[in-house]
Amino acid sequence: MPAYEALIEQNSIRTYFSKVLEKKRLSHAYMLSGAAGSGKSALMTHILFRLFCEHRQEEPCLSCPGCKKILADSHLDIKWIKTDNKKTGSIGVNVIRQRVCEDSVLRPFHGGYKVYVIEGAERMTAEAQNALLKALEEPPSYALFFLLCSNESALLETVKSRLIRLRLSPLSREGMEEVLKRHGVSDPRRLEELSAYGSGNPGLGLELLAGGKRKDRYEENLRILLSIGEGKGKELSVFGSWLLKREKDLPDFIDFCRRWYRDMLVLRQWEEPVHLYFPSWRKELLSLGRGYGERGIWKALAAIDRADENIRLQANRELLINQLLLDLYR
Repeated sequence: MPAYEALIEQNSIRTYFSKVLEKKRLSHAYMLSGAAGSGKSALMTHILFRLFCEHRQEEPCLSCPGCKKILADSHLDIKWIKTDNKKTGSIGVNVIRQRVCEDSVLRPFHGGYKVYVIEGAERMTAEAQNALLKALEEPPSYALFFLLCSNESALLETVKSRLIRLRLSPLSREGMEEVLKRHGVSDPRRLEELSAYGSGNPGLGLELLAGGKRKDRYEENLRILLSIGEGKGKELSVFGSWLLKREKDLPDFIDFCRRWYRDMLVLRQWEEPVHLYFPSWRKELLSLGRGYGERGIWKALAAIDRADENIRLQANRELLINQLLLDLYR
């Protein structure tokens, strides 16, 4: 998502950074929070342009050395940290110690700021968060820390207390459609489908539009839920294997399930609901809803909530997946 698109309907955040940069009163540590796909990374890129663009203007020039280095992902004073464990998706203590704590004692190469961005900060282990805490408590004057976070509750209170927290709001349907139209989507039905799936978070809609892994997961999730709803129990073990391979994406699958059964319930209770997450699947949802019955849909939603809670409690993933599929099976 281009950086400017992260600012659509985010006027309070845009105004805040404009003022603190103009008055040179930037804090040393921030948390940018919001749901997956809300535009945290794109907003962070906009902030980096504001910090390093040599023309110091509201919109980056994209032509000065500072902007070009950001575009090429080669700026030596920007450290962007992501997960270091592909299996668990976590960010370990050694990464934080080496790439943040030890690195931050070295002064910037180009003067000015040295920026540390931790993407998916909620994935830091407790040990990693405690290591980061030391850097947050006694930061060098030139160091700035930005934690991009989708789940604030996963961060230690001692870490959160040292951050200025800024939350990205979900976009309105009009805001979502504006982003999608900028990416060439003009068909009304496609706009409705992608806007509904994004649910105010433009990154999700754009990932689905682009195809690739997000589209594959979307289609796989649909196959699982359609088959389960139609009572095809023979495939449960296959679906369990699929989901176990996608272990780190399990929270996304649970959210997908919650939206699916929510739509099913809404269609049973209202003839013409104002908003559906899956408008293109209205016919199938109506049919499945009749099979489950209202009580069965509520039981499915309760099972989804239990699975969500068990993820937070670090329950065994294989057992969790199998139990969820059994609970959803009609």
